[in-house]
Amino acid sequence: MDKLGLVPDNAYLVVEIPALNSVIPFRVVTRLNHGYEVINYGLVPLTSGTSLPTLDGGTATVPEDGVLPAMAYVPNSSPIKFPASNLVSSGVSDLDDMFYISRKDYPDRVLHVKAYFTPSWVRVVVDMPENTLQAVYQSASLDIYRDFGFARGEYEVVFLPDIRAGWRFANDTNMDVYLFVKFVYGEYKIEVVTDPVTVFNLVVGKQRAHWVTLPVNSVAYGLTEALRKTYGFEGYPLYPEHKREEAISIYTTLAEEVKRTMGEVGKKEVR
Repeated sequence: MDKLGLVPDNAYLVVEIPALNSVIPFRVVTRLNHGYEVINYGLVPLTSGTSLPTLDGGTATVPEDGVLPAMAYVPNSSPIKFPASNLVSSGVSDLDDMFYISRKDYPDRVLHVKAYFTPSWVRVVVDMPENTLQAVYQSASLDIYRDFGFARGEYEVVFLPDIRAGWRFANDTNMDVYLFVKFVYGEYKIEVVTDPVTVFNLVVGKQRAHWVTLPVNSVAYGLTEALRKTYGFEGYPLYPEHKREEAISIYTTLAEEVKRTMGEVGKKEVR
């Protein structure tokens, strides 16, 4: 990792998907935003007049843009998106959602994002895909109004093509607060690792890599479909070290699907 906490060129990023018991290991070919990794975004896009539920079962109204009212939380049905239009006027997959990547536009890209919120005690969750509760206790889904199942003030996540995610926040104090965010991000051009021995070494920790666990504890069709269309699989299954031969056999088969899918994408780009 570099001083920003991002993955250097030619190093490995492993994305873990708990609900699928799998990982997708990437080699970072290059970071496309070297020197431009920090975005002081400003106020979180909470719109004045919006009605929000509260932790005590009531409702509250956003008094000014960017203010999270006392005891209020953003519901699963209406997550926050960060408009790219606050930064640019064109050239991105979706001006209404700066972290959405279209597979048709950028199949070989991922966004590695580290978000820092002020005040630092605000509750934070990312629903991936959006509108899908992902925090769990045994088999029960948890929402942000529960007393656990969330982060505070900081969040690290990797965004993959064609998967829409939603940000949600909760203020468990008795005062209205302006909510600010700074993003540190890497836009990586990547390759999925297809050498089965390297994949195994990454899985069991013999090969150095930066791991990011996605907030995906429940399987959702939109996510698995996006993975299959982009990469040709839903990730390499996790294996313990003593099952090396079985793992490498499975990884070899899956790697061929990745090569075929990513190769077809590359041909379309050339055309």
